[in-house]
Amino acid sequence: MPFHEILAKVAKGPKASKDLTWDECKQAMKALVEGEASPAQVGAFLIAMRFKMESVTELAGLTAAARQYVPPLAVSRGVAVVDVPTYAGKQDTFHAIVAASIVATAAGATVLMHGYDGIPARPGAAGVLKALGIRVDAEPKQVAEEVNRSGFAYLDIGLYHPPVYRFLEMRQTLGVRNVFHPIARLLNPARAKVQVVGLSHPPHFEKTAEALRILGCPHALVVRGVEGDPELSASMATRVLELRDERIT
Repeated sequence: MPFHEILAKVAKGPKASKDLTWDECKQAMKALVEGEASPAQVGAFLIAMRFKMESVTELAGLTAAARQYVPPLAVSRGVAVVDVPTYAGKQDTFHAIVAASIVATAAGATVLMHGYDGIPARPGAAGVLKALGIRVDAEPKQVAEEVNRSGFAYLDIGLYHPPVYRFLEMRQTLGVRNVFHPIARLLNPARAKVQVVGLSHPPHFEKTAEALRILGCPHALVVRGVEGDPELSASMATRVLELRDERIT
């Protein structure tokens, strides 16, 4: 399907817009990543998806398609990695997920954090890790080696998946988040069997758990956490969904 037809399908307004099929998601990602869509079409698509809201199939299908453009990290077989995406940045609270990940590693877990620090006025986890002496600009091969060696590493999404990074950066131009923000959280660079995903946008809560199930994740926690990271609030109840063996509770 030509990209202009895909765009027309999702951009006809709240009553006429339709969700993309799995195959159409693959075609859309190809056009976006490989430059078949013009800059105007890219912007229109991202805004249209923002207003239409991604379906579960679209979220899973676009993520699966994005994964095809980069190989998974070469983490040793038998290493049980926990995938911890951190893309929101913080404005009002400290990065508890950084401390929790380091403590979990000290207790024997293997943790891969990956993220993006490009949101103005919302410092990301990478700055905290860098201040602690942890490298945040390693190439994917070096990140995999560090995971195998020490059980903890941080992966800059811009060094792992440049196309996804490019679309994340479009937030500065468009003024709003786009579909690549939830996609980035679900990329799972090491193909870890355990994912801990935080988010703040209510409509994405159940959809994220369902998308993870479609993507074949064996075990995940989806946390409507503090400022979009997978952190429990100390002042109010925190909603958490658990995906285990295809069941969501």
